[in-house]
Amino acid sequence: MGRFPTRKRFTFLITLFVLSTMFSSAQKVSLNFSGQNLRTVLESITEQTDYSLAYSKEAVDLSDAVSINVTDADLSQVLNELLTSRNIGYEVRDNKIYIFDRPQAASQVAQGQQQEVTIRGTVLDDEGEPIIGANIVVPGTTIGTVTDVDGNYTINIYWIC
Repeated sequence: MGRFPTRKRFTFLITLFVLSTMFSSAQKVSLNFSGQNLRTVLESITEQTDYSLAYSKEAVDLSDAVSINVTDADLSQVLNELLTSRNIGYEVRDNKIYIFDRPQAASQVAQGQQQEVTIRGTVLDDEGEPIIGANIVVPGTTIGTVTDVDGNYTINIYWIC
């Protein structure tokens, strides 16, 4: 068996990585729902994509009635259609769809200039091990997220200047 030179092996691995990233980010979904609750529609998306859904029941109400009919649509397009009008945000990361409540942007803009701030952190236990699935909530709001498998989280908040 011949040996791959290091440069060719590296190029091959990079190509595989880029292709896998392209395929994983170009998830397609097909939905046909009329009057179903948002949770049912999101669960259908997770079944089609093998992504899991993470959200806080206290922060996000997924009981809204939804009607949607799409075939082979991009995941991000469908999530935007389902969530943006309901003031619900999302982030797709580490094979999870993180759902979080967004503040009322329209009323905040009327009060002053709005600036988005990203907060990142890691939740560890007493022994320094990451805590998976910990709920992180901005005090006094319904803005929150859940930690990933490494205990990491990211929250986008809007700051009024």
